[in-house]
Amino acid sequence: MKRIFLAGILFIILFVRTEAQSYTGDIATYISSYISSIPGSSGNDYDKPEAGELITWQELMVQLLNDDLSAARQKADILNYTIVEFEDNSVDPHAFYYVVEEKSARQHYWGTYIINRYPLRSQLVIQSPHPVYDSNTGLQGIFCFKNLGAKAFFVSGTHRCNHSEFSVCSGTTTACNSSTTAYQISDNAHNAASVFERLTEVLSLSQPNTYFVQLHGFAKGDTDPYLIMSNGTRITPNPDYTAILRDELFKIDNSLTFKIAHIDLSWTRLIATTNVQGRFLNQSPSPCTQNAAMCSGRFIHIEQEKSKLRQDFIGWLKMYEALSYTFPETPLPNSTSSDLRSDKVFLYPNPTEGLLTIKSTGPFKVSIFNICGKSVYQADFEEDIAEIDLSNQESGIYLVKIVSNESAKTIRIVLK
Repeated sequence: MKRIFLAGILFIILFVRTEAQSYTGDIATYISSYISSIPGSSGNDYDKPEAGELITWQELMVQLLNDDLSAARQKADILNYTIVEFEDNSVDPHAFYYVVEEKSARQHYWGTYIINRYPLRSQLVIQSPHPVYDSNTGLQGIFCFKNLGAKAFFVSGTHRCNHSEFSVCSGTTTACNSSTTAYQISDNAHNAASVFERLTEVLSLSQPNTYFVQLHGFAKGDTDPYLIMSNGTRITPNPDYTAILRDELFKIDNSLTFKIAHIDLSWTRLIATTNVQGRFLNQSPSPCTQNAAMCSGRFIHIEQEKSKLRQDFIGWLKMYEALSYTFPETPLPNSTSSDLRSDKVFLYPNPTEGLLTIKSTGPFKVSIFNICGKSVYQADFEEDIAEIDLSNQESGIYLVKIVSNESAKTIRIVLK
């Protein structure tokens, strides 16, 4: 009886957490949990949105961007979605988001979408259309979004191959079959009739100076570069943010090699000319079926080999730093200013099973205390990065104080 009672309490707690309209925590941890629940390549979980549902989605997102939360929630409810007012207390000062997510009994699997209410980079959107197939790109995406203070983050709701129905949009792939086929409707990068694409359209039209960075991954062959980058066309825009990002990445890691579609014209693999978000942003008259004949420069498609950039926190940090230099801060009026992002102090992962990585701007000192205030670890580091092993400590909450010449931060962590 006791076990049944406790199980019931746990169910209630989980239900309230999922359906709550406000939540406080770490946005990266929250989205990481969501990503771990995304259905795989089979099951037909993805639900093809009807035309009327896409209109309702568009209306709710316009209302949300105008801070008409009450009206947006009414529209979201029609679609089995909810809007969570999320306060991220893992940074100081706190960050505030709208998280548009499906209710706990999912019906559509269209994905989760985050709007930063006070962005530091109001011109930047991060998209992860293949968080399962292109492993770690969802985790990399939320890491970059959070620490850049970008305007929005998109992450799909299923594996790209989840649904057996083919997209009517042009282009072919071997991603889901041993033979070449059309893309599937669960592939948001190749389905123009999706909420992923519709929100891209809403954001790009409401904020014409917005740039969309789409994170992908590929299996590197012996003669392939580490990164294949594209603006969705063979045309060089002005400014050329794809080339600027390449240069910033190379400054951070000069072992990286590149192919860029509008510079390396003989390169034909994974250049994103059939990507519907790229086509739309490059003003194709028919994003589903027609390649763009001009280039806006607002779309950056990044294919990454795994070990260098999307394997773990160290690689994600490289992408974050390169993006931060490519797109300087443009905070909206009344937005928050300095925080962990601007101080460039990073701690990962949190929660942790024992190993903790800390990255700062230079030498730093670390002091770690348990919840009772007892010191459990102290060390000075002459380099700007350190790995700490806490596996000998009991599970629980700890406070990590990081002191450098530029700042002092105390970060709450959970040791599992």
